[in-house]
Amino acid sequence: MNTSSQEYCELLKRLGDADSCLSVTEFSVDGREYESLAVDVRSIQIATWRDAESDHEIYFHIFPNRVGIVETTLRDIEVENSGLLERQIQDLSAKLIQDAFQRFSVFMEQLYVAVDHAFSQKIEHGHQSIADGPRIFWSSRVLILSEAQIQKPVWQGIIRDWLSNTENPKDADAIIAGRQDYSMTWLNYVVVKPKSERQDYRIKAMILAQYFYTAQEICNLQLRNAIASAYVNEKLLEAQQGLERSRVAANLHIISFHEHVKYLTRPKRRVLDEILKSWEFDQLVENGQRMVDVCSNRIQEANARRRERSSTMTDLLLVALSFFAVFELAIYLTEYSREVMSRPALDYTDDRPSFFLSFIAGIDADIMFSLGFCATLLLIIIYRFIKTR
Repeated sequence: MNTSSQEYCELLKRLGDADSCLSVTEFSVDGREYESLAVDVRSIQIATWRDAESDHEIYFHIFPNRVGIVETTLRDIEVENSGLLERQIQDLSAKLIQDAFQRFSVFMEQLYVAVDHAFSQKIEHGHQSIADGPRIFWSSRVLILSEAQIQKPVWQGIIRDWLSNTENPKDADAIIAGRQDYSMTWLNYVVVKPKSERQDYRIKAMILAQYFYTAQEICNLQLRNAIASAYVNEKLLEAQQGLERSRVAANLHIISFHEHVKYLTRPKRRVLDEILKSWEFDQLVENGQRMVDVCSNRIQEANARRRERSSTMTDLLLVALSFFAVFELAIYLTEYSREVMSRPALDYTDDRPSFFLSFIAGIDADIMFSLGFCATLLLIIIYRFIKTR
């Protein structure tokens, strides 16, 4: 979607008026940008849906490419050790997401009916794709702690265990010493004293990073499936269409990523770059580009095979036409020569009867057909000889 288009802005306005549980992205009506350094100029996120019926805080961050980042806030959990806490958070989050997703699907049905817009077809496609339930790629975990909690020995031990298997386990000591206020590298995160749990740019940067990474992972998965199908599927046209759709989706995602990051606030951009660098996002994109190249090569191969098959069909058609043309010539010569011989008035301007027509008129019809067949066969042999050289 073109987030700067008038149609997109109109869609957001209608979405905002549709339900109080849906918070849409704010945009500049008059088109002016960079009026405030504290907020993003634009947002690639379409809207945020809040599950009002859940006992927990559950937010569905709705993005393009059929990707949603679900943010759940769990409070008053008894903590025995970090290992049990990881498992406990993931199991509880998965159950909450499954339950909330049923209500989210009902909301999307109602939203599709309520919003009459040019983009409503895209909303319908999204609704159809979520009919079978959500596919949860992974559950990240973040400990949001106050400075007072950081000073407690029990929490210091939990923080060290929590970050022990991440990319930078030494972040735990830096957080405890007060030199850092967050650590977000790999799945287990720690954030210290955010100004607001819902407005903290560090959490928002992580949500955005997860979207970009997940969307790229989905693009790569589609590319792998398209490549596998293209090399197995004998229907070249169908395989080529799948390759082209996957290639376009991957390229558009990278374009939207580079287009969007320039509109972020500098602190959020810095955190986002740190996260994606830790996740080796560039390598994921490069691998996707390599698969795009494979797709392009396979498409070229498919086009070459189609051209070769088309050329072969053209050759066969020309051979068939030439076969009938030679036969038609033989029949015409036989018919015309015999008619001239039987009706001398047809060549009254000639000094004497045509030797050529007289000779052809005297040849048996079967022999003329055989001569036509031999002439066609000779032309085919000459053509194949020239083409092979």
